[in-house]
Amino acid sequence: MPLIDFHVHIRKNSKCAKASTADIASAAQRHGIDGIVILDHGYHATIKDVQEVHDVTEGAVRAYRGIEVTVVGRYHNDDVIIISDMKVNLGRHEPWFKICRWRHTHHAVIILAHPFRRKDTIAIEADFSKIDAVEIASTHTKPEKRREILDLANQHGWDVVAASDAHKVKNIGGYATRFEAMPKDVREMGDMLRRGATHPMIKRLTPMAEGDIGE
Repeated sequence: MPLIDFHVHIRKNSKCAKASTADIASAAQRHGIDGIVILDHGYHATIKDVQEVHDVTEGAVRAYRGIEVTVVGRYHNDDVIIISDMKVNLGRHEPWFKICRWRHTHHAVIILAHPFRRKDTIAIEADFSKIDAVEIASTHTKPEKRREILDLANQHGWDVVAASDAHKVKNIGGYATRFEAMPKDVREMGDMLRRGATHPMIKRLTPMAEGDIGE
């Protein structure tokens, strides 16, 4: 069953990232990760980025194109991951209605990234049903918030995923999500997430257990 890391930054597009596409791809292959979502703040990964991952790993690691966007509005500062096979014409900061419209028209996947990172509430003001999944574990998701994140996911019918939020090579391999099969495209990925055909993997890619969630 394949492993996918939903949240990987590369130096080429992100000022906060320290690793090249080739370095990240090679690290993913070493750790047995089958797919990665390349994304950066306000920059949608390109077809060239996807091809580089394929070339470096000789097809062993599949890349998907993503972007990380901060939702703005009366309440703001919640980040979402948008995964799309088509170029996402969104900037680093966007209103929620615009993100939702993109999801609907382009069959994109939306994942709420590292919730409760900046504050103790989720401030997205809109229809929570537009979110497909939420990050329950990553390098920037607080472990003590996992129970609260799981309760939120259960309340709104979201899947839960683990992802590295890698900015450095050393971040790869700590968190990923197990799929029942490799999604052939983003639409199929979204279908799998919405029916819960996944399992978050943490602590050097072992299955998340009840004890990992906390009280």
